[in-house]
Amino acid sequence: MQVIHPPDDKDGEPTLGWGRCDDCFGDGKLLVDEKEAAEKIECGQTPTRTPAAG
Repeated sequence: MQVIHPPDDKDGEPTLGWGRCDDCFGDGKLLVDEKEAAEKIECGQTPTRTPAAG
């Protein structure tokens, strides 16, 4: 994912770079159960995929 890196010195400009997601560790996807998913949605995260109706 892209992240904003702080400036190297006091008067420098922040830079845009790449970082690893703390949740998926760079895998690009995070599988969670329904309870965890509900908590993440309540905190404002939007899933890119929802469970299929079963």
